Amino acid sequence: PAGTYFVNAKMIIGAEATNPVFVGVLCELVDTPGTVSIVEPPQALDISEWLQELANSSGSEYSGASTLPFQTQLTTTEATTLAIVCAPVEGGKEAKFLAVGSQLSALQTTANK
Repeated sequence: PAGTYFVNAKMIIGAEATNPVFVGVLCELVDTPGTVSIVEPPQALDISEWLQELANSSGSEYSGASTLPFQTQLTTTEATTLAIVCAPVEGGKEAKFLAVGSQLSALQTTANK
């Protein structure tokens, strides 16, 4: 519903490949209904990035993962939908990316300061 909120979110992002590739993912917390791709920075409520060279996990398998945090304050005059959207910025052709364990909480307040 409309109101003022403190918003916290997190998600686990990971990747796997058959060689030790360097990977990078940019993720944004957005308040734009229907958004399915990265938006310009002023439109994103918060931005988080993961950069890592994948480590050998067994044989010819390389993997890595990290938890990405998000935090923001939001005031809205109508009901809205928040989403986390991500896009690979490095290693997108060599690695397979996976996002799991997404959590988002919005605590309604009387005013954000």
